Amino acid sequence: MPESPRHKLLKRKDAHVTGLTEYHLPSGKRLDVLSPTSIAVEIERSGPPGIMKSVATLVEAMNSGTARKARLRVPQKDIEVAYQEMRRQKLGGELTNLSGTTKIKVPKRRS
Repeated sequence: MPESPRHKLLKRKDAHVTGLTEYHLPSGKRLDVLSPTSIAVEIERSGPPGIMKSVATLVEAMNSGTARKARLRVPQKDIEVAYQEMRRQKLGGELTNLSGTTKIKVPKRRS
């Protein structure tokens, strides 16, 4: 399915001037944005199934050494689901809503 204009706008905004959009990870998955300061950003608007895939992509970006921080952007109604999924997959980072008004630090869960 093609990306919505809003999704493209959010990607360009997060990438700033020198960041990369659609960054290819070693496994072939694509990361929405890799900022100039090595922050991996995934923007997910499709609900819980998409959130699970996005968190897995961020975990891979962190484990491969591509990114030093992870940020997941979801709609306000999916914040709680995204928080639980990040905790379940042991991913620490930042969780924000699409407008950026709500920011939650997710601590990395120790095993």
